[in-house]
Amino acid sequence: MRPWEDETGTMARTSAKRPTSQVIRTYAASDRAQAERSYLRERQQAATRGWIPSSRRWRSEGQEHVLTVVFESTDLADPFSEGNAPTARAPEVTSRPLPWSEAQARERDRSRTIVETLDLHCAGEPLRLVRSGYPTVPQLPIEERRAWVREHADHVRRLLMYEPRGHRDMYGAVLLPPHREDADIAVLFMHNEGYSTMCGHGIIALTAGLIEEGLYPASTPVTEITWETPAGLVRATAEVAVGVGAEPVVRSVRFVNVPAYLHAEGLVVRPRGVRLFGTAAERKGLAVQLAFGGAYYGIVDVAELGMRVVPEQVEQLTRAGAAITEALRRDHTPIHPTDASLGFVYGTIIVDSDPASSPDGLASEATIRNVTVFADAEVDRSPCGSGTSALLAARHALGASEVGDAILNAGITGEAFLGRIEGTTTLGEHAAVFTSVQGRGFVTGHSRFLADERDSLGQGFLLR
Repeated sequence: MRPWEDETGTMARTSAKRPTSQVIRTYAASDRAQAERSYLRERQQAATRGWIPSSRRWRSEGQEHVLTVVFESTDLADPFSEGNAPTARAPEVTSRPLPWSEAQARERDRSRTIVETLDLHCAGEPLRLVRSGYPTVPQLPIEERRAWVREHADHVRRLLMYEPRGHRDMYGAVLLPPHREDADIAVLFMHNEGYSTMCGHGIIALTAGLIEEGLYPASTPVTEITWETPAGLVRATAEVAVGVGAEPVVRSVRFVNVPAYLHAEGLVVRPRGVRLFGTAAERKGLAVQLAFGGAYYGIVDVAELGMRVVPEQVEQLTRAGAAITEALRRDHTPIHPTDASLGFVYGTIIVDSDPASSPDGLASEATIRNVTVFADAEVDRSPCGSGTSALLAARHALGASEVGDAILNAGITGEAFLGRIEGTTTLGEHAAVFTSVQGRGFVTGHSRFLADERDSLGQGFLLR
């Protein structure tokens, strides 16, 4: 049993109120319609004793389609046990015809798939965790699994990240059994363009959410989870207290990231359609640092764009960040020292070095404030966890911070991460640093999404 699952192989819900009586039935067949027919026969049998299906869940196991159904009733007798044959019950009579037929209901159910999620956020940035409805992923090294889901499970990403269930700036994750023996859980992150190699806000939100929802065993005063990500191992430590109902309460989460380093400084790019100010206008190009913190980010000064990092300017910041990322991807392809699959520019961090003078008055106590534009012009509401590591690596390489130094890095919402340089190391031939990032994550809801194959827009779309 995985640490985040219950005995049925699905993610446990600790807060749901249990019915008086509940029976779980499973129907498996190589043909989905055959499994459905088996279910419909038993549903009719159960209905004669007052049992009704309360939830249905499809999944794939190899070549089989498996339907799991939960039946509920106030009747304590199992309607499917031997010697408990259903007793006939007079049908209810109504003077009005029902607005649908049983055949129509069966056809509707056959056309639907269900995906359940746990929704969270960290400093305003969403994290939608897939709990059920995801294909079975082969037990491979994590980078191979990342490639596998891109080819075989991308429909779930589009379903949850895109409209009408999501939006361009939605972010998600799916948990898998770890491939490495020194990891507790493997995680793949997803967004509007594809799949991330690392996500700091996601690590914080997931660690807090799994512990508080009872999906991972908690201990006080700290609970540790070692995450296997495509970028490497990330070790998270949650500060845990006991709530008034004896439930675990996560006060904060701190993770130690993969080694981070400054890949290049003094790059000059000329992003299309972006007006430059100050020294950037004089040199006719924008100065960019390129740093790695689990992914590669361009780092630029917001003053050279003539803007401030405030919500009122998010549209202009987004256009500029996307154009800078495009220019970097076009002209500067980084080569990761140890893993070729990590060698691409993920996004751009636009940094405001004087948050105390921000016109919106937010994050005045922060060291810096930033907005990160990544993937396909997606805007990070949080200060960006892997981006914070990249910023710390750049500061260390340029002499602005030393080992033990900390910064308070605020995002566009004004919420901040505490970032610290923990030590030095090497990454291939590059000098690198270990960094830690600390923040808070919160559960925002439990969602149950339906995908109807008859719905031409239901598989997901993006307008902007």
